[in-house]
Amino acid sequence: MSQPKRKVPDGAIVQGFNDNAEIAAKRLVIREAAAGTMGIALATAATTPYYGVTQEAIAQNRLGDVQRAGKTILTAGSGGVLVGSIVKSDGSGKGVIAA
Repeated sequence: MSQPKRKVPDGAIVQGFNDNAEIAAKRLVIREAAAGTMGIALATAATTPYYGVTQEAIAQNRLGDVQRAGKTILTAGSGGVLVGSIVKSDGSGKGVIAA
C-alpha cells in the first residue's frame, strides 16, 4: 500500500499574499510582515522558521494557498530528504534535512 501523499486537517490551508517574485509550487514560505497580515515570501535560509508550503505557484501580487499543518508534498533540495524528516529551507525554498 502506498503512503498518503497529502493529509489536510481542517483549517490547515490558509491564504497567503505574495508581493515578491513568483513562488513555485511545493516550496517553503515564511511570514512577511511588510505585506500585511497575509504576507508571505519564499524561505531562503535554513535558520528561518517557515510558515507553510505553497500548494501551487503563486504569482507576484496574488493570493495563493499555503498548507500550515498536516502532511504535504514538498520539493526536495540537494541531497533529498527521507519520509518523516524534519526539514528546513535551502536558498530556494526547497526542503533539506535539518541539522
